[in-house]
Amino acid sequence: MVYVTIDAVDETENRKDLLDVLRKLATDQRFAKIRLLVTSREHRDIALTLMKISAEIRMHKLSLLPDIKLYVETRLQREPFAQTWSSDLRREAAEAMVYGAEGMFQLVVCQFDLLRRIKGTPAAIRQKLRRLPERIEGVYDRIFEQISVDDFPIVILVLKWICFDQQMLITGGEGSVNMNVLTEAIAEELVTEVSGTENWRVDRERIRECCGCLITVDRHDCAADRYSELVGLANYTVLEYLQYCEQNRPDTFFFLGQKATIEDRAAIMLQRALKSNAQDLEEIKSFEDYTANITNLSLPTFSSYCIVNILRGIRLHQEYFAENPTLFPLVTKLLDPRRHHYRWFIRILRLHRDLIDLEYCGVSWNAVPDNASGVLLNLLMAGCCQLSTKLMAAYEGNNMELLGTQLDLKFDPTFFPVNLGRTWTSRAPVVDVLLLLSLLISEQEVSRFLLRSGWKFNRQNTLLFFALVHDARHTMGDTWCLPGDLECSFQQLLKLVGSDVVNTPDCYTTPLQIAVAMRDPSSIKLLLQAGANPNTRGSSTAGAWPLDHALSEFNGFRNMWPEQILELPPPKILSGYANKLEDKERETRELL
Repeated sequence: MVYVTIDAVDETENRKDLLDVLRKLATDQRFAKIRLLVTSREHRDIALTLMKISAEIRMHKLSLLPDIKLYVETRLQREPFAQTWSSDLRREAAEAMVYGAEGMFQLVVCQFDLLRRIKGTPAAIRQKLRRLPERIEGVYDRIFEQISVDDFPIVILVLKWICFDQQMLITGGEGSVNMNVLTEAIAEELVTEVSGTENWRVDRERIRECCGCLITVDRHDCAADRYSELVGLANYTVLEYLQYCEQNRPDTFFFLGQKATIEDRAAIMLQRALKSNAQDLEEIKSFEDYTANITNLSLPTFSSYCIVNILRGIRLHQEYFAENPTLFPLVTKLLDPRRHHYRWFIRILRLHRDLIDLEYCGVSWNAVPDNASGVLLNLLMAGCCQLSTKLMAAYEGNNMELLGTQLDLKFDPTFFPVNLGRTWTSRAPVVDVLLLLSLLISEQEVSRFLLRSGWKFNRQNTLLFFALVHDARHTMGDTWCLPGDLECSFQQLLKLVGSDVVNTPDCYTTPLQIAVAMRDPSSIKLLLQAGANPNTRGSSTAGAWPLDHALSEFNGFRNMWPEQILELPPPKILSGYANKLEDKERETRELL
């Protein structure tokens, strides 16, 4: 038997993965000889996971009384609001809180918050002590009743932003927001949504004062000499209380359903991202060593928080954005390269490239089209097929004209998983560009969406790019074809184009020659099965690809047999992967 103790599960960076491992260790018969002891602060996601797979261990509450008593007495000595109390009043308060806590520290913490908010005489304080709520729900009821009219909007907005962060699955934890971001967000929203708040003070001290025991503020180290303050719910019971209010009180002030929460906050974030400007960019860049140590929890401004996380939200929950008549137009405006904010928006995104996997940061427009084709490109590069379908349905012009728009783009290879080694350009219709980009960013869902749409595209050029990229990600440590795929996009494309395109006579270098140069046996096999002729060596009459074209490196293979190509060094795209090419080269020779 093996005994394993895991302490402080709540403090792990990727809690979901750890909980998945614990679930497997507790339920999989292969690990039947492992005995686990897991400790954690109380958080709802941990409790829900462990409840199903663990045995309950009851802790005798009386054994906690000395610790709670020490905590209460110590805190009464240092709390500013208790400094004027008599020793008798402090003793009465300690007795009331200790024996009313029933072993629950969070209840004591909240009772301190109640006492802090009392502004009356000792007699009023004693009256409150006699009426301290016995259950945590009653304490929260009393706290919300005592929050002043001026403070109430701030408290509600703090809770909304924390719950939104949790629902959007942005940080992967229980929901934590940078204090700087939170104060800026609340200040902006109060001005626009609550009349008469223009001169209100909103800072970290007021947020802590208003919210009291409802929140916790933790330090998050960003770098050797810099840290962030993270604001989260103080305890899982706060979230349970809010959920209870939502479900059981018709006049509730709070809605926690994922759809309602996301739609409520997302509109604000979209509107803020649409205001991106040069000042936002300079403010973010002013943080020393910012980009070298950035995490989502250290995003320094409300602008950066909105820009990075709204795009994550669109990808994760695009169905909400497609269905909502307010959010969808804001999304299309945000991703429209014709609009003034876009140049600043995209530059801010590039500063956060390590945080967000959106490769259209690497796309620059040599000429911006005068229709919605740029929006369509950005949506599909983000993998948003549902939103793209909605855009096409809502487009007032001719869809085929939109799809045939010639795009003039420049690509920075460092932003793409498949790095073609240098900056290159593309001048082609929307669908052709998107098919190429879906390969470079490994969005197989997008390539399938495009191939099944029936939209016209240049089959010859697309086939050449598929031959180039199909297996490149596997060589680079990733995979293009998803596990369990019965038919990958390359196979779908080969069925669409037919053998006449596979053996096209007017191509400077053939798809098979490119696949051989890439040492890609899987593509070679598919091409041969589709009828590719290994004796076709490219056309002498077709023009070579210009130097700024992604395929220009393959110009030199024209008029060469596959065996001759294998005698040459691999293309630059494969430089640095020599240790992975030996087996592939052997398989390639066997196929030919």
